[in-house]
Parts: sequence; C-alpha cells; structure tokens
Amino acid sequence: MNYEEARNYIAHIQGNLGSDYSLKEVTRLAEYMDRPDKKLQIVHIAGTNGKGSAGNYLAGILAASGYRVGRYVSPTTHYLERVQKWEPYTEQAVTISAQEAAKLLTKLRVFCEQMVKEGYHHPTAFEIETILAMQQGVDWNVDVMLVECGLGGRMDATNFITDPLLCMITSISRDHMAILGETVTKIAEEKYGIIKKGAQVVSAPPKELQPLLERVCRETGAHLHLVQSVGQVQIHSCEETQFYYRDRSYVLSTPGLYQIDNAALALETAQCMQSIGFAKINEESMKRGIYSSRWPGRMEVICKKPIILLDGAHNEDAAKRLVQSLEAYYPGQKWQFIMGVFADKEYQKMLPLLLPMANHIYTVTPKNERALSAQKLAKTIQAQGYDAKACDSLECAVKLAVDAADDVILAFGSLSYLGECKRVVTSVIKE
Repeated sequence: MNYEEARNYIAHIQGNLGSDYSLKEVTRLAEYMDRPDKKLQIVHIAGTNGKGSAGNYLAGILAASGYRVGRYVSPTTHYLERVQKWEPYTEQAVTISAQEAAKLLTKLRVFCEQMVKEGYHHPTAFEIETILAMQQGVDWNVDVMLVECGLGGRMDATNFITDPLLCMITSISRDHMAILGETVTKIAEEKYGIIKKGAQVVSAPPKELQPLLERVCRETGAHLHLVQSVGQVQIHSCEETQFYYRDRSYVLSTPGLYQIDNAALALETAQCMQSIGFAKINEESMKRGIYSSRWPGRMEVICKKPIILLDGAHNEDAAKRLVQSLEAYYPGQKWQFIMGVFADKEYQKMLPLLLPMANHIYTVTPKNERALSAQKLAKTIQAQGYDAKACDSLECAVKLAVDAADDVILAFGSLSYLGECKRVVTSVIKE
C-alpha cells in the first residue's frame, strides 16, 4: 500500500471496528512482529490530562542529554505526529514519514488478516498503530521509547507491555466515565493499572489518591517517586515563565500555568532515570530540555496580530486550568472563542467556567464521528445566556472572529480540528 491507501485502510477500520477492551488481539499482533516492545526501554505514560506535554518535556530533556528518543502520542493535530523521533541534541521531533508508515501498515495488514483466519478479532486501528509505533522505535534504534496510553490504562491497548522501565502518571480527573468509572478513584484504579512489578513510578497524586497509588506500588513491588511541590513562579511574558523545582530555577518558553506541573513531573522523571542508568542526564540538559520544548495545541500562540491561541482543553479539569492560565497571562481580557467538542465529553461542565471570559463564541463541528454538532453546541451556550453562532465551516468561524476587532481569539476543544485551524488562520490572515 502507498500512504493514501494505508490511511484509507486505517480509516475503514476506525469506522467499522470498536474495541472489546481485551489485550488478546494486540498481544497476538505484537507476537507476529516478534514483540518489538521487548526490544525497547519504555516509559509508559497514563493520566487524564498532560500526557502529551509531560512526555514532550521529558523527550526534550533526554534529547538534550544525548539520547535518541521515540514517542507514541495520541491524540494529535496531524496523523503522522503520532509516532515521533528526537535525535540527540536536537530541540524538536521529526515524525514518522509517510513511506515508513505505509510500509509498516502494509506488513501489519497481512498479519491482521492471518489473525482473523486464526479465529481472533481483527485488531482495532489503535492496536495496529500501537504495534506500528513500537516497531518504528526498534527500526530507529531509539535509546528510550515514550508510550502514551490512549484511554485509561489497565485495559488500554498499550498495556500489553509487560516490563516498562518506568511508569509516569499525570493528573487524573473525570473523563471517559462510561468506560473508566464514575468517580476519580475508579478512574485512578484504571490508570494505575499500567504499573508493573518492579517498575519505577513517578507521579504527583492529589492527597485523596496517594494512599491508593502507594498501595498499588506496594502490591506490585514498584518503586514510587513523588513529585515535590513547585516553588516560586514568576510570569515574565508569554514566552518566559520561571519556576523553581527542588530549589533550582527553570524557564518555560510557552505559556500555561498547568505546564509547570507537567514540567515538574518530567523533571522528577528525568532525575529518576538518571539514578537508574541514564547517566548523561544533567542539570544543564534538564534546563535546556524544559526551555526548548514546545507542544502544539496547548496555549499555543499561532498569530500575534491579532493574537490567536490554540488549546486542546476538552474536559472540566482542563477547562479550569485553561481559565487560570488565561487570567494569569491575559488579565481582564475578553475573548472571541472558537469552540468544537466531542459529544461524549462533559462539555456542559466546561461552559460555566469559560463563557464569562467571552465576548462572542463561534461553534464548529470537528471532523470526527464523535463530534457534537456546531448547532447543538451553540444552542447549549445560548440557553446559558451567552451569544453564540453556529458556523458551517472552520473558515467561517475564523473569519468572523478575526473581523471582530479589538479582541483576542482562542480556539479550543477537540485537538482533531486544531491542526486544521492553523492552516485556516494562515490563509485568512494572508487575505
């Protein structure tokens, strides 16, 4: 298959196959590929929010230390961004090429068809992509592979991994409740399901979840490292936020108060990795890796005249963090909002937090089968007493927001449309 044929193949599977939340198929597919996971040193990452950002900071630190790093990421603003490589001493990742993706998907398709003949269910798109990412990491000869869970942890397709080097747990909040459970404790139990015997575990659990995490680590013989409290924070500009961790100063080059917690998690993880054999990690590489790391779709400034930001806030906890950051970096500012969400998210709980900051809201329908229609989202907003317009296209929403003078613009919600938003903004501003 060429890349277009491979993408059509994956799209067909996504549209027709759901997961039964069993690890049987993904494990069998890994066996067909000679278990690429067992040839890698893996950092397994679970959590509700912050997986991508914390992983990005850690990848930056490791690359700045001289290691070749692979990453498996989801969701992303572009398909090929799901599998990434950082070369030693570089500051940005390169993605898997279309040719590399097509080659591996062609091979995996044959194995999937053989599995069906054996009596297995056909693997899901995410299961196939998980094995693809692992194999690409082997082909790239990476020193360490950072692997993000897609949903949950215990029964996530990535959890066929049996011997992770380290498990990193980001913040946990309510999301995917129909699958993971209605309470934060139930959700945490699922996330902590990635913890394996003897693994290093790094996390910053809230007080109510810490006893549960400690118990899971005791039962599995895992070694728990708790993130320490962050010290003084100073916002010098949108491009320079200084904070202290373990009495040492670090600077973020991207805005977002919530990113400080993600950076602290990455710093603690890096120090843990240093203690277990990654000896090239040092104070200078940690400072450089934190400063140089940029992660698309998180308080990302894509235009300065007018100011246009993108943020992937898609649940209540992420909305709270976004509001705190907007108030800190743009105090008293009213916004033009462009908003698109999935119907299975608790968007109703996001709205009361964000709507008071808006002069106007333009709603769009993300290109995804799970998307909430722009019309329904606009009606929900209007019912709460705010002005909202449902737009037929993202182009329409961006043009209306740009034409509304004096206000800054924030596009937020599902990451599935934020990548397209960059393209549209570039086109509209040029006009």
